[in-house]
Amino acid sequence: MQPTLVSGDLILATHFFKSFIKKNSLIVFYDNYHSYIIKRVAYRKESSVMLKSDNVNTNSIVCQNSVSLDNKIYTVLIKINFKYFIRGVRVRLNKFNLLKLFKIINFNA
Repeated sequence: MQPTLVSGDLILATHFFKSFIKKNSLIVFYDNYHSYIIKRVAYRKESSVMLKSDNVNTNSIVCQNSVSLDNKIYTVLIKINFKYFIRGVRVRLNKFNLLKLFKIINFNA
């Protein structure tokens, strides 16, 4: 799924919103041969979806077959780039620690 998803990214997905699956939605589904797979929807039929890959340089065997909507299919709600998420948490923690230190210094003065 590169360039959309890279190793280490976090996603939040749910199976409650199958009716919202449409063209270009990201979905997660379980395949007995490959485990969990994340792909983009090329188009939706009445009871199945055809998939495509975001990386035009690779060819996926999964994209050649339709996936039934009767299977457990999860709609991706949120994608979080883990590297930037951790950096943001560190910045917030540093700000908190500095603010806490500032209050201690002012209290003792």
